[in-house]
Amino acid sequence: MRIVLDCNVVVSAARVNGACRDVIARAVRQHEIVLSKPILSEYEAVARRPRLARYRETMEFAIRSIARLAIFVEPTAAVFRLRDPDDEVYLATADAGEATLISGNTRDFTRPRYGSVEVWSPRVFLDRTTSADGAGSGAMSPDKIRRMPGSGGDGDLVSLRDNDRRWTDPLQPRESQESASLRRGRHSNRSTDPDP
Repeated sequence: MRIVLDCNVVVSAARVNGACRDVIARAVRQHEIVLSKPILSEYEAVARRPRLARYRETMEFAIRSIARLAIFVEPTAAVFRLRDPDDEVYLATADAGEATLISGNTRDFTRPRYGSVEVWSPRVFLDRTTSADGAGSGAMSPDKIRRMPGSGGDGDLVSLRDNDRRWTDPLQPRESQESASLRRGRHSNRSTDPDP
């Protein structure tokens, strides 16, 4: 399955370990993310907002990883007459990439379909797609993923697709996860040690 991720999904995923983070994890493991230069520019501009400074590193990491894995398309010239014209690019990109738009923005995306583009909430996406085994219709084989330009190298989301169990959170850099794992291990040892 091909999907376009609304910026609100990326922001929510960076802020909270919940449904939006699960959407990104599942998307990079089993589906094809469709992106356009205008959407990538919006992701980057939003990540630089002062009110999101606390989440900037996580957002930038996710954005770089998504960009490395994405299929880039040129948005169509279709006009969907949304309340917020800035959101048109999401539908135009999904239209060009024959993708489903995943968005939590129910204020501007009020209908379940715009032309050929379906709009799903993060929860609907999670409910309608296979979670662990990659057996869904949009699953990509590891061989195909390794051949994708820009998909190699440490610290990107390809590790998720290769079933690297040591790195399970798609929005936390590998070093941070390893540090957290070490802290948990030390904490566990302390709790099992008898008092002196």
